[in-house]
Amino acid sequence: MAKTLRGNSDEKNAQLLLRAAVSEDPKAVLRLSRRMLDSGIPAEMICEQFIPDVARLLGQGWCEDDITFTTVTIGSSRLQRILREIGSGKSDDCNGPIDAPETSVLLLMSHDADHTLGVMVLASKLRRAGISVKLSIGETTAALLDTMNSTRFGAIFMSACVEGDLPALRDLVGEIRKFETPTPPIVLGGQIVTQDNHSLDVAGVDKITNDLDQALLFCDIHCKAKI
Repeated sequence: MAKTLRGNSDEKNAQLLLRAAVSEDPKAVLRLSRRMLDSGIPAEMICEQFIPDVARLLGQGWCEDDITFTTVTIGSSRLQRILREIGSGKSDDCNGPIDAPETSVLLLMSHDADHTLGVMVLASKLRRAGISVKLSIGETTAALLDTMNSTRFGAIFMSACVEGDLPALRDLVGEIRKFETPTPPIVLGGQIVTQDNHSLDVAGVDKITNDLDQALLFCDIHCKAKI
């Protein structure tokens, strides 16, 4: 089995992971990910290549009415479990000194956002590059500001999937601006950036991009390893 996995194309392994993620056996996807690791496939490749590929296939299947939204939700949840098992750091981990903002990022989604897999993949990727990440998903404004009161960040990355995510993020940006002066650079990314939408003019955001290298350069965040 290990030899077969190691010899598969990336596309074939992504298809295997997809079938495991939506199978009737809830533990199939974890067993497969462990076999991939045992075969010599790096965790980085599983987390940052195969899982995003499978997530896109799930979304495509739903859009084409090949799979139900329930199946997409279950599959995405199982992919997130892989990230927690073999990804870099825990979902709420900061992994670094609070006095090193040049290597720290606050990565957040609003409490109204439904899709969290993408930001978890991004958090894992940043941590592999030696960047300290605080992942905030659905926290209240009060809890988020309390985090910022105790930890210094070099940048704030915000993620939005659809236009409906923007009002909450717009309000949150205003609260952050009032709370901390000077405020770390705020970058907006996510699926919303790929859409032709005038609503991307979010008050207070310093940059809008899905290019991670560009975002890090803009915020002067230093990586200890290649992204």
